Amino acid sequence: MNLCERFIQDYHQSKMFLSGLSLPWLTAERENALASLATQGLPDTRDENWKYTKIKQLEQKNYCSAKRLDTQPWVDLLVDLWSNKALAKRLFPGEHRLVFINGHYIENLSSVNLNQEGMVLHSFAQALQDHEELLSSTLGSIAGYEEQPFTALNTSMMSDGVFLLAQQNTRVNTPIHCLFISTATEQAVVSYPRLLLVLEDNAVITLVEHYLDITRLERNTRQTLANGNLTNSVTEIRLGPYARMNHYKLQYDSVDSSHISAMYVEQQRASAFTSHSYSLGAALARHDIQIRLAGRQAECILNGAYLVGGRQHVDYHTQIDHVAPGCSSQQIYSELTRA
Repeated sequence: MNLCERFIQDYHQSKMFLSGLSLPWLTAERENALASLATQGLPDTRDENWKYTKIKQLEQKNYCSAKRLDTQPWVDLLVDLWSNKALAKRLFPGEHRLVFINGHYIENLSSVNLNQEGMVLHSFAQALQDHEELLSSTLGSIAGYEEQPFTALNTSMMSDGVFLLAQQNTRVNTPIHCLFISTATEQAVVSYPRLLLVLEDNAVITLVEHYLDITRLERNTRQTLANGNLTNSVTEIRLGPYARMNHYKLQYDSVDSSHISAMYVEQQRASAFTSHSYSLGAALARHDIQIRLAGRQAECILNGAYLVGGRQHVDYHTQIDHVAPGCSSQQIYSELTRA
């Protein structure tokens, strides 16, 4: 059984535990994505877009989906670490944070202090209950999986993550921090964070998407197990006319792990999107970024830097479609080599 077949088997074994199980449209979306994954298969170096990204190391793992019950010992550990105010301040630059462990939202480690009118911020699982109509009309409309097998995989298994809606003229002055923590486990696990971020006309926010191996929090943290996990994340962003978003992504996973992510952005008239992406960890890191400048005078700036050493591999793939006239885009990516 190859890796793709093992992922499909894991879906059938895990689907009863996915959020939104009672929603027919969501089940249909997951099943359609799974069928697409089965048809596409996972990429190899014969695929033009993947010829420099070898995923052979993933084939050597027998991944399973992370279970929420397995997170409790780590929650207890983090509660102790959080009591160190200097450490907490370093980890959380803003007032608003959503914390996840191996892909599962942990409410008692999170702090969402957004009380202003026009702003909705929830875990993805909670949003499926409270904002089903909006999610059903938006989810998957920006991120296409027909030629993206790992996006298809994420879509088939998506269960938790972040939902943000900034309504017209909403402004949030402090960053929203989404922290995805990966832990050491007896068996390699895979998590599937899904982020859906919608900014309506003239809304302005800053969001930090942060992936962190727990052993990097503090040197004295116990590490009796290796962290050879896989993170497969997808972020969908829709910017309405004149909306502005600063997006920061910091990937600081274990050097034994793998991180495969995709970000899809759709921009309307005169919207502005700035991305700052930093890749510091993981043995294999792959970041796909697709921007669609759908309205006149939309602009985007993509900045990135990656630090590698030894046998680490980092791959950025960007695609910017200038659909409407008068748009502008810039890209700067820098490589740093670890001694």
